[in-house]
Amino acid sequence: MPAVAVTPDESVLWKAIDVAPGDMLPLCILADWFEEHGRDDEAECLRWAAREMKEPWPSAAGKFWWFDQRAYITSTRSTIPGAVCEKLKTEEFVRYAGWWHLYQTRVDAYRDLCRAWLDCRAAGLNPLTGEKLP
Repeated sequence: MPAVAVTPDESVLWKAIDVAPGDMLPLCILADWFEEHGRDDEAECLRWAAREMKEPWPSAAGKFWWFDQRAYITSTRSTIPGAVCEKLKTEEFVRYAGWWHLYQTRVDAYRDLCRAWLDCRAAGLNPLTGEKLP
């Protein structure tokens, strides 16, 4: 899937996510912006994240993690579906009872989440279940 250039408006919306940890409203606003610009799958991803209150876990070192939900008995705000987790492209990860993906910023984590969601769709998979779409 080709990369989409980030416009100045989009950049401001991403920054709002970074400065408001735990606030799902910036995710919803960016999702609306994506939908208005024909980027429906990214909108769907961010709406899912907002509805489920998903946010990358902030480490003591100031970095951010997504965790594979298949490896955890209890759901946390930082667990994401396995099909999406498998398509994350972070360069740093730890394999320990599943995949843990590390990011330099909260925005990097959400951007990669959206990209992985798109990759699931492009592969004909339901991002939430990993099942083939009809």
